Amino acid sequence: MDNKVNNDLITFEGETVQRLKDNFHYVVDEHIKDCEAENISVEKSYKGSFNIRLTPDLHRKAAITAKNCGYTLNAFVKKAIERYSMCERSADLAKTVKI
Repeated sequence: MDNKVNNDLITFEGETVQRLKDNFHYVVDEHIKDCEAENISVEKSYKGSFNIRLTPDLHRKAAITAKNCGYTLNAFVKKAIERYSMCERSADLAKTVKI
């Protein structure tokens, strides 16, 4: 597969639970076939929110730091992810950061 990515929205309907399940499987299977035919990677869709698990101490430190910097915790985490994601050598950087 080349580097093209497909993040199309897939919709389906059904008047019964069974039809809904059947239609879901049908459209997903067809979507995958279409992507394979066009040499496009199928990508998971992202809704823009996720849960993160931290130790209570790290959660507290992040909340305090965010507040001291004038950010909400959400904005602080978003900014940190944006900065880390923009690193030209983020893969190399990831190897050096102990997680």
